[in-house]
Amino acid sequence: MANSNRCKRIRLMQIGRTDRFQLIENAFACNLQTYYYKNTDSNAKDIWNFLENLKSDMIQLLSEIVTALGPIKFNVLLECTYGKELLNETKDICFKTKNVELLNLYNVAELIDNAIWRIIDEEEVFEGKGSGWTLVFIDGILIRINKYQPLRSTSYLPLPKEIYKRKAVINIKNNDDYCFKWAILCKYVDGTHRERVDERYRRLSNRYDFSMLSFPTLLREIRFFEKKNNLSVNVYSLDDQKQVFPLKVCDMELEDHFDLLLLKQNDTSHYCYISDFSRLVSSQISKHSHKIVICKRCFTHYKHDSESERKMTTHLELCKKTKFFMQTLNLF
Repeated sequence: MANSNRCKRIRLMQIGRTDRFQLIENAFACNLQTYYYKNTDSNAKDIWNFLENLKSDMIQLLSEIVTALGPIKFNVLLECTYGKELLNETKDICFKTKNVELLNLYNVAELIDNAIWRIIDEEEVFEGKGSGWTLVFIDGILIRINKYQPLRSTSYLPLPKEIYKRKAVINIKNNDDYCFKWAILCKYVDGTHRERVDERYRRLSNRYDFSMLSFPTLLREIRFFEKKNNLSVNVYSLDDQKQVFPLKVCDMELEDHFDLLLLKQNDTSHYCYISDFSRLVSSQISKHSHKIVICKRCFTHYKHDSESERKMTTHLELCKKTKFFMQTLNLF
């Protein structure tokens, strides 16, 4: 705590009057950065108003950094001075948020809003303890940034033999980081050899807006793509026994819908387009050869007959309400 307080005082002495965030730390080829905004308004005694007034500056700063560095992790620290007037004492207090991931420009404002609420919550807890400390001065805000390099879907991976034999997945042989994009567009590619990224794919490149995604694409980014393009995407993967299991399943499939298979090997992962979901999973859930109707969330299935549609409709309502918890990849 003493070292932290000493660092704060050094910052306050070194930084003059300013109306913007200043870069005060830059290390490891810009992958670690710290920005500081020094408060010079002695009348600023309301933390909520202070943070709200700086919200647009924080959004702009993080947007510029993500544009330059790509995905990052960041946290926000608000440094304040509290005092006890009768005892003539002061105390340095820092309210801070946890590190959160910022993957693209699509949700910068949402994450800043969350950070502000987190700091307000911490302030209320501190002042609610009845310690007698009152806010004397808001010293400033620190924004700490780390370049984020998570496991992503990248490059090409071959289909396991067991899956290839089912002829239900089209595995695009890309030599770039755009396997998610090609897997989506594959649905509309006609002709033979749909696994080849050729002129057919390039003609379709503007069919959807992919601008909110990073490439390679993270699993958690897909919800932004769905919202922007008014479509739905389910994603499945394979366990050690090459059995299909769900990673991400929509509550409701929209008219424009996609089922994708995410392959994973060591630090590499790769999206494929599922062209026939029933054929892909039927052999692992039923030994019979008759046609079946399958729940894409939990793989409950019924023999295809006059009652199967009614049964599945009833099941899907129950399945949605219980919010079936899916297994997920640890590093996504």
